[in-house]
Amino acid sequence: MVILMAIGTPDFTGASRMAWVIARGMKSAGHRVIVVTGRRPPDGHASVIDALRAEGIETIEESGFERRVPDRGLIDRLSKLVQREGVQRLISETQQDLKVLVFVAKKTGIRLVYHAQNRVLFSNNWLIQIIKRYLYKQLLKKHVFKVICISDYLRLQHVQEYRIPESMVITVNNGIDVSRFQPIDQTMRESIRSSFGVLTNQLMFLNVGRLTFQKGQDLLLRSLANANLNGKNYKLVLIGAKSVGLAEDAEYEEKLHRLADAPELKGKCIFAGWRDDIPSLLLSADAYLHSANFEGGVPLAVLEGMTAGLPTVSTDCAGMLGGFVPGLHGYVGKTGDVASFQSEIEKLLALSEQQRLSMGHEAAKLIRERFDSNVTTRRFVEAATESV
Repeated sequence: MVILMAIGTPDFTGASRMAWVIARGMKSAGHRVIVVTGRRPPDGHASVIDALRAEGIETIEESGFERRVPDRGLIDRLSKLVQREGVQRLISETQQDLKVLVFVAKKTGIRLVYHAQNRVLFSNNWLIQIIKRYLYKQLLKKHVFKVICISDYLRLQHVQEYRIPESMVITVNNGIDVSRFQPIDQTMRESIRSSFGVLTNQLMFLNVGRLTFQKGQDLLLRSLANANLNGKNYKLVLIGAKSVGLAEDAEYEEKLHRLADAPELKGKCIFAGWRDDIPSLLLSADAYLHSANFEGGVPLAVLEGMTAGLPTVSTDCAGMLGGFVPGLHGYVGKTGDVASFQSEIEKLLALSEQQRLSMGHEAAKLIRERFDSNVTTRRFVEAATESV
């Protein structure tokens, strides 16, 4: 089957990285995959485009995905590409490219699969929100063949809130390429920790994600500032950066730096920017903390932290990971609730080193048994390419 996949925002964060995994899975299953992306991020920012091309996947950069309304020129160009290359299935990976591919599907008659990876949210005033929600629902019903959600939380949102027929909506959880998490030697581990100024008597906490309200790093900083450390000392390393050109993210980043400069946190927070060695960083840390306000499912960053054998503290913003037992695999606090998240961090800080290692071991075991990307990607490929 010839498949055209769109990734409107080709950075290397969660949704685009998952799209890369899906594209690899499609190619491995014997399908021809053509990926059309938006323009790559500014210099210095990692892009999924490079990862796709390294896998030998046909990748075309296009302008127009970034526009607020569907770009007619882009729709025409993609429709011609579909017809020229004999494309048999369309796959949309983000809301940014969905608004384009629905019209390509309408124009060409090719079935469209929407990979729903994030909670559906609309900005603007209430009237504009109502209009956007209505259009979203109608476009899905009329032009989408199947909605593949990364969590039951998202599946229920589409069925209950947007009235999408249950027969159109299924859940295929995100998976992790566990082969990326090979043990590192003690010398490398100590070198990484030392590069962030982590002392031998300190714990290293890690957080990975864009510096934006969605990821909720302000709640993390407030919780740490108030936490009873139980005699522990730590450094928090924040991996990520603001989105380029978004004023609200620039303001949010400034807010985070102000919080980090408070007396309780002074010298404890390292803003490290984007890194391309996340597995090694996770394998060098002592715990992973993720305080998101909303996600489409349990974030890839949390799954990766668990795969690396770390105890995790996260929010319940997208429900619970299947099989996850609080206190055995990690801890879960209430979304947006500083006191709740602080309490879960304090539970983590009360653990001995052996207890933390044991929790991390159980977390890694859960991921390897139930969320290996080889298994989850195969399910996605089968669902997206079925002929019925």
